[in-house]
Amino acid sequence: MVALESLSVLLGALFLLLGVALATCLHVVDAGTTAIVTRFGRYEGMLQPGLHIRIPFVDEWRTVRSAAERFSFESSALTADHQSVSLVGELRFAVRRPTDFLSAEAALRSGLAALCESAVGELFSLHDLDQLMLKREQLRGDLVMALEDRLGFAGVSIEDVQIVSLRPERRIGRIRAERTLLSHHYEVVRDRLAIEREVRKVMSQARAQELRDVHEAARDFDAMTLDVLRLELIREASAAAGSSAPGSTGGLDEARYRR
Repeated sequence: MVALESLSVLLGALFLLLGVALATCLHVVDAGTTAIVTRFGRYEGMLQPGLHIRIPFVDEWRTVRSAAERFSFESSALTADHQSVSLVGELRFAVRRPTDFLSAEAALRSGLAALCESAVGELFSLHDLDQLMLKREQLRGDLVMALEDRLGFAGVSIEDVQIVSLRPERRIGRIRAERTLLSHHYEVVRDRLAIEREVRKVMSQARAQELRDVHEAARDFDAMTLDVLRLELIREASAAAGSSAPGSTGGLDEARYRR
């Protein structure tokens, strides 16, 4: 009787151990997730949702989302015309290379916000504010490509980037008013310079005409001076001839000398 009771206890303990071992070996992968299996630290494969058998103390399972993960980010950067613009977006990415993801997961989680901000800053610097506000769809595609390059090391792929909001830190109306004022100021300066050029041109022309008039007046004055000197010489010659022969002009003709 004692031996039978001992046997039943032993069988009960054996069944209990088998149950614990079976429970330890069985592992359920929940829906919407994927299990990454490593054996002695080496990657073995990925398991889809469902019931799977694992080797206790040998296999290590890490569960990741099989669907795309969502990450919200916010970034501010300067455009090509030095306007500060704030962007709020949502990033969707999924694991594609488990081995790379396992080694880079910690760096990815800690640096994802900085990587998004870097990509936004690079793209904003290529466009003016007006271009940026009019090309939201093109900006979304450019963000996907920029983030693909930055997150490729982590074994993930970018599924999509949604731009929730895109707004300048100052109001659009104020910025446009400032630009209109600067445009008017530029036009005023341009017109003033054009007027100054015309004034200088007219003054130069007037100065040149004045110099020509002075030159012509000097030339006329020189001709008149020569005529006066010629007449003086004729008179002096006539007077000398008259003094040598009284009552006779000696045949001198003033009109002849004038000719």
